[in-house]
Amino acid sequence: MLSDVRQMLYLQKWWGGISHSGTGTYMSRVILKILALLRRKIVNSIFRITFPIRARKFQSELSDIFNSKHVALIGGAPEHTSPSVDQAIHSHDLVVRVNMPRNLDGGIFQRRVDVVFLGANVSDPQYLRELSSKIQSETKIISTSKNKGKLTFLEETHFVCYFPKDLPIFVSNKACRLTNYFIKTGVPRSGFICLASLLFYGKPQKVSIFGMSKEVDEAYQTVGKSGEVITYDRKELLKAHCDPAEEIKLMDLFVSRSANAAEWIG
Repeated sequence: MLSDVRQMLYLQKWWGGISHSGTGTYMSRVILKILALLRRKIVNSIFRITFPIRARKFQSELSDIFNSKHVALIGGAPEHTSPSVDQAIHSHDLVVRVNMPRNLDGGIFQRRVDVVFLGANVSDPQYLRELSSKIQSETKIISTSKNKGKLTFLEETHFVCYFPKDLPIFVSNKACRLTNYFIKTGVPRSGFICLASLLFYGKPQKVSIFGMSKEVDEAYQTVGKSGEVITYDRKELLKAHCDPAEEIKLMDLFVSRSANAAEWIG
């Protein structure tokens, strides 16, 4: 990292001489691009060093919850609600739901909630208050640190742990380096962030993934708070997340490199 700093300072000094000599606009653009790349490299290096320190408490809490457990991770895709899936999910030590649980009036697939993972964009106070009526006191809550202060009412009756707000960036970048597949448009959605966090920090025996579609068209659909099927608008989705096709590709590669620690059922 120090060599990067020295390179940047040298180039800035060199560029100062060039800019005063009247060298053309083309060189100006080239040098500015080089400096921008170096700055980005330095910032990324600092981020990769400091994040694990800031996330140490969160990592310890995740390990306490998931270490050596068989985990069912359930996303928001509308499919896979059959009795056989209910039975498969119920056989796991822990059931984790991403964001607000589904309509809980159906079978085990809809009912059981051991852990709720609230994504980085789930911070609406009314939305969070509705959560308290959907879960039991034994249910654990994993939430973005942006919700500190908003979940005080749940902290009185539930175990609540918070992850750093830049966790999605860190774990998705780490997954991209691991798979050598680099997404071009934003970060994956909460389901992938939860899976990556579990495998990197939770140390589970195995994670079985349900309710996360392997088809691009179906990846635009989710189950709403009342059990209704919602279709995302592509433009709105891409404002906050990567393209679903990229997310599916990254998920597939990530699971295949998990040394059988994860199984993507769909």
